[in-house]
Amino acid sequence: MTAAYSSKSERPPLTVEITQAGAGATRVVVAGEVDMLTAPQLHEALMAALQDGAPHVIDVDLSGVSFMDSTGITELVRLRNLAHPSGYVVRVVQPQPAVRHVFEMTGLVEAFHLADSPDPE
Repeated sequence: MTAAYSSKSERPPLTVEITQAGAGATRVVVAGEVDMLTAPQLHEALMAALQDGAPHVIDVDLSGVSFMDSTGITELVRLRNLAHPSGYVVRVVQPQPAVRHVFEMTGLVEAFHLADSPDPE
């Protein structure tokens, strides 16, 4: 299943694509800027990924995200908090340097198993 979500605005849109990445894994590819205007679209997509066939691993690919503020981090933490008690793993892969810095400053690098390559295993 592939689902795409995008916001409509004057700036480059936020796009989110959800695909199955193998048995028990879902890949969420995000592109654009994540802020308080686009966080609702991210939330909708992340919740869809969590409900999509009960994956054991959700990889959130942030290689196309040029900016993320606290609302984006909040949505990812919300996803992790919902997924973790059921034994699911939420991983963030390929964040751009500015986005990686946000994870480092908030102490969330280990919580999200940050990886610079698309296959963090």
